[in-house]
Order: sequence, then structure tokens, then C-alpha cells
Amino acid sequence: MSGWSELRRVLPATADVGEAGRLTIGGCDVEELVRAHGTPLFVMDEEDFRSRLSAYRDAFGGENVHYAAKAFLTSTLAPVLSEEGVGLDCASGGELYTALQGGFDPRRIVLHGNNKSDEELELAVDSAVYRVVIDSVHELEQLERIAASREVAVGALLRIAPGIEAHTHDYLKTAIEDTKFGVQLGEGARRAIDLAARAPHVELEGIHCHIGSQVFDLFPFEEAARVLVAFLAEMRRATGLELPELDLGGGLGIAYLPSDEPSAVSELAKSVLGAVEAAAREHDTPVPVVKVEPGRSVVGPSMVTLYRAGTIKEVPGIRTYLAVDGGMSDNIRPALYGAPYTFLSATRPQAPHDRTYAIAGKLCESGDLLSKDARLPDVQPGELVAVAATGAYCYAMSSNYNRLPRPGVVAVRDGAVRVLARRETWDDLVRLER
Repeated sequence: MSGWSELRRVLPATADVGEAGRLTIGGCDVEELVRAHGTPLFVMDEEDFRSRLSAYRDAFGGENVHYAAKAFLTSTLAPVLSEEGVGLDCASGGELYTALQGGFDPRRIVLHGNNKSDEELELAVDSAVYRVVIDSVHELEQLERIAASREVAVGALLRIAPGIEAHTHDYLKTAIEDTKFGVQLGEGARRAIDLAARAPHVELEGIHCHIGSQVFDLFPFEEAARVLVAFLAEMRRATGLELPELDLGGGLGIAYLPSDEPSAVSELAKSVLGAVEAAAREHDTPVPVVKVEPGRSVVGPSMVTLYRAGTIKEVPGIRTYLAVDGGMSDNIRPALYGAPYTFLSATRPQAPHDRTYAIAGKLCESGDLLSKDARLPDVQPGELVAVAATGAYCYAMSSNYNRLPRPGVVAVRDGAVRVLARRETWDDLVRLER
């Protein structure tokens, strides 16, 4: 049975129980929020979001932190990131365009992607982004051609797959040898750096890696840091080339369940910065500037999803299904990764959560289950059900499957509500078809 004190461990910082006995976030009653914005609804605790950005800024320095837009980004969130003094990591031209539409300074943006189009690279070059992360020799040649046509120089990092095993889901591993991302450490990386050093319009400033996502163990981060500093030292000895930046990506895990125990940002910083400095001393090479790209560990815990409970169906001796008014169209992760989540009654958060339900979405797919073993009270149709830690990769990966409108997203703080993305309407579903 899950109690309120246990549930609080996976909820945003300002989550509480209001006078009406319902869940409140940022001083706002959830029932009032859904009355105004419908369900499903993503609710961001803005104070929580900002405090997590602040933790990274304090640990690494704001200029060395690039929030990962792929986790969650809207043009309306971009000003918050600007105010918090961090940079932005975009994984596509669309994310870059969104950031620019939100007024974000391109000189604080890094552009990623393993198969960037000319259009995406042209937008990056014309916008004068801080760095383009080169993912292959082909892309290096592509970037050189585009930069030359503009007669400008473009700052770049080379993404390297160092072969580090991160203890996470196979789909979330991105730095092992068998990966679509980056060039392999060794001869492939040496060749790419040699070509980049001779490219007149590409200014190679460092190297980049990302070992994976939802990683709890800090050792893989340390190992990646040691391996890459050794490689920087090797290249410096062999070519005289000094690359001052080392971007270690993101990937720090979060608590989806009360039993999860992720590392603190301060622990991550102490671990990787110490490993980088020790490796630099060992290899007698300058200490590179360490940059990071957190996404999930910033926005994931700061947001919850609210659903309205609907049909309850008991299959005697097997399970009880509780249907909600969303599903895999707003959270594909359980179907895609088997990702676990914590559920609670937002209507009665302090009631004993002593019943087990399979949470069924309303999509026409048998695999549309958000959980097979959620613990909740004796839920009645019409109650609000909340899902904790849904800020990362839920709205970002949402779809209109079965022609469901995508949910709205609101940010709450000190009793005030701000719409980050309005709820789609049925009319929105056909707006591109007219």
C-alpha cells in the first residue's frame, strides 16, 4: 500500500493536499485546473523546474549547461530557460526553430542530430548557433559545404561513441559500439578530427558523448570522462591540436517510483569533474571545460499528468482494468520501453492506495496500458488520477493516434496558471487537410 508520504517522493516540490482534500500543485487545485483546461492535462510545477535548472547551473556553471529540448520544449518555455541562464540543446531543426520562435539566444544553442538535413544545418549556420555537434564524416563535409557557401566559420563538436556500457534499457543506450550515434572511438574518431582540423569553415572546439538515459550509476559517466580525456591527450600529442571542450551529454536518472534512488546533481558534478581533472593530470594535458545536457532530470519530476477515470472492468481472478481518457497517445513510454510510473488519486491523495489496477488507455490497441499494477484507492468513475514524473518524453512524443487531440500543458506557480501549450481541438486535427 502506498501512503501520502511515500507518494510525495515522486511528486513535484510544491505538491500538497489542499483544504478540499485534493491534490494541489503550485498552490492550484487540480480540479480547478482540469475544469479550465480539460483532461488529460500536463501540469508543470514551475518552481520545481526552475530549482532543478538552478542545481545544474550551480554545479557546472550556467554557460556549461544546455537543457535538452527533446525532453520537453515549447516556445513558451524558452523564456524560462533564458531567465535561468542556461543554454539549450536541440536535437532537430524543428526544436531549433521552436527555440528561436521563443526568443532564445542562438548563441547559447547546440544543435544535435544523427542525420541533419541541409535545411537544418542552414538554419543553424544562418542563426549562428553556439555549436553544431557533428555526428559523422558525411555531416562534417555537409557542414563545411554550407558554411563555405555563407563564407562563415561554424563552431563544432565531434560526437564520439566511446563504447561505455550504461546500465539502462537497450533503446536508451547511445554510446556503445553498436549505435547509430557518433563516430567510434579510435581510428574513426582520429580520421574525423583530422578532417575537421583541415576544414576551413569548421572550427572544431571539442568532443561530445552521451552514454544513455535514465542512468543511476555514476561510474559510467566517470569512465566516459576518463576515456575521452585520454583521447584528447592522445590527439594533442599526435597533432598538437588542443580541443578545450568536453561535452558529456545528459542521462542522469530520476525517480519514477518511490523506491528509486537517483543521484543528486551535486554528486554527478563531483564525480565527473573529479574524473576529468584526475585524467588530465594523469595524461599531462589541459583540463577541458566540461559541459552537460540535462533534460529528463530537470523536467521529468517537475510535471504530472491528470486523467479522468472512466470505465472500470473487472476480469474475475485476473485483474481489474481502470480506463482513463488518455493513454499511449500522450505517454508512449510504457508501451515502448515498459517504463514504470507512480499513480495516485488526485481527488483523494491521502486515501489508502490499497487496490491494484491495470490502467488502460482509450486507444484502440491492446498494448495501450499505462500500468499493469498501479496502486490506487477504490477509484470511482469521474475521479482524477494523477501520474507522477511525466515531464520528459510524454508530451514531446505525443501523437494524434485515433484522432485524439493532444493534451494541454500548463505551468503553475504561487497560485498562478500559465498555458504553455493549449489543448488541441477536433478542428486542429484537420487543419492541415483543408
